[in-house]
Amino acid sequence: MLSALHPLLLWGLGAVAVPILIHLLLRQRPRPRPWAAMRWLLAAAQAAQRRYRLTNLLLLLLRCLILALIALALTRPGLAGFGGGDRLVVVLDQSASMGARGDDPGPLAQAKAAFSQAQPHWRRVTVVTVAGGAVNVLADGDPAAARRAISAAEAGELPGGLDDAAQNGAVDALLAAVGDGADAVLVSDFQQDDGARIVAALQPRCRQVARWAVGRPAGNALVTGIVHLGDLVPGQPGELVVAVAGTPAGATLAIDDGPALAVQATISTTAATTATTASSNGSLRVLLPPLAAGAHRLRLRLEDRGLAYDNALDLPVQVRGAVPALTVDDRVGWIDAAWRAAGTELESIRVSPTAVAGSLPGRKLVALRRPIADGAALADWVRAGGVLWAPLSVLANDPALRGLIAGINVGDAVSGGPLTTGSGEPGRSDDQEDVDAGMRLVAIDRLPRLGVPAGGDILLRAGKEPAVLTLSAGNGQVVVEAVDLGEVANFASIPTLPLWAVRSARRISALSDRTRLLTAGRPATIDATLSRGAASVRLGKGATILAAPGAWQLDTGDGRPRPVVLLPSPEEGRTDRAAPVGVAATLDAALPVRTGTDLALPLLIAALLVALAEGLLAAWAGRAYGR
Repeated sequence: MLSALHPLLLWGLGAVAVPILIHLLLRQRPRPRPWAAMRWLLAAAQAAQRRYRLTNLLLLLLRCLILALIALALTRPGLAGFGGGDRLVVVLDQSASMGARGDDPGPLAQAKAAFSQAQPHWRRVTVVTVAGGAVNVLADGDPAAARRAISAAEAGELPGGLDDAAQNGAVDALLAAVGDGADAVLVSDFQQDDGARIVAALQPRCRQVARWAVGRPAGNALVTGIVHLGDLVPGQPGELVVAVAGTPAGATLAIDDGPALAVQATISTTAATTATTASSNGSLRVLLPPLAAGAHRLRLRLEDRGLAYDNALDLPVQVRGAVPALTVDDRVGWIDAAWRAAGTELESIRVSPTAVAGSLPGRKLVALRRPIADGAALADWVRAGGVLWAPLSVLANDPALRGLIAGINVGDAVSGGPLTTGSGEPGRSDDQEDVDAGMRLVAIDRLPRLGVPAGGDILLRAGKEPAVLTLSAGNGQVVVEAVDLGEVANFASIPTLPLWAVRSARRISALSDRTRLLTAGRPATIDATLSRGAASVRLGKGATILAAPGAWQLDTGDGRPRPVVLLPSPEEGRTDRAAPVGVAATLDAALPVRTGTDLALPLLIAALLVALAEGLLAAWAGRAYGR
């Protein structure tokens, strides 16, 4: 079956009429001249005239053939089953969204099954995979080798889509693998992109580029972040609140190397959450069993019928015993009494302001109640990862410590009110009514207005105004009291004061050791290296994070690797999009119908040969009939 890549150019065949018109217009009609003496030559002349007309007709046909061949070459025709047509390129999406979805083996499995039954007519098939923007050639040979390569392909754990291979340096590797003149078919679920950029890159090189959408749109649930992880104390139950998209049916939890067991979980969703979209937000509250002191690893897995890639959350946690604490005061104060009453949760001692420097090593918490002589050493200790708790007046009057609270905007005095804990953020378990019930017994009438900096957190409010807040300082934390709480009347008589003080101190002291969260598929904010076992991934600031979700070590080059959890890509978790318009639903519909090699070049060569023949014939005719 003859076909053409540019059928509209077949109108060029009309140019064949040009030499015909020229031939008809320039025909010579010899005038008869009777001459009796030459009548014997009439028969010979008539025979020569017939040969002359035949030669002219042949020249006309050759000239028409030249124009016809050129017009056909411009249409780039192909003949099925004849003249080559021997190369097909399969570009296969191998990103995470092509993997298993609940009981469904996934879109990639569907593609593998279809190719195992296909009988392509191409003599040569190239299989190219794309995952995380990287291009890899799996096979380049006969169809049987291509089927074996596709059957062995598995979905990876990297986010992305086909269009990621059409940018940066990957497009050069892709074009080198595709070559020129081949037919190409793109295979993907087309959930992350529609493949438009890769089609635009391939079209100048390929005879035809088709797209095949595998898989069906479906709902999905995934972990998108950690809302809250309570302070884990040895032998006491804890709580983990994770942010989720979609609606999981339940969850299992494995601790360290233990089995995965169903857990008591509370799933709360926003009004916009549905079972068919992974872009909606909610939370999953999981009760943790009592754990021994030390490092543990939690593996939380959502139960859903969606994508398996983004269901698991590996989270390293630290169950801490008594946290070393130091109170700098020359007399017994409210915070010293509260911390000493903590028992096994805080290991608290009190020193005079003159003995601070020798007491800092090994301490995680310092409550500074009086001015000290060497504020610079204390400031350096905080920036290295310590926690300093002090009244605003003590910090502001020390030039070295004043830099720790530079992010706080201190305003004029305003009216306060009864004390309540926390900022009211969802998921914060320390904002409890039993603590507030005792706190409301005391009110602060007047206090300076404190502007909470970005990243700051309110621990205590007086009415609507922040009374105690915390902010970062280097790798450490600073807790600032708007007024010295020890000078507030009856403050020490609050029954829930020790509980609030100990809980706040432990939670803040854990911030410098908390596990950092990154999200796959999002730009990195720092230059660093992710490592896990023998695997290592270099992160460039601003570049997309391409690594598998899970627990990693983050090395920023300071010689102190820190734990980090890489969350799955929310964009990769979108599995509810319909296939783009113009994308084939089956392999048979996607495979190009023209399997012949492009005949444009052979036709141009034939036109050249015919032109040479026409020139030789015209030269011979001129010599033969021009005498």
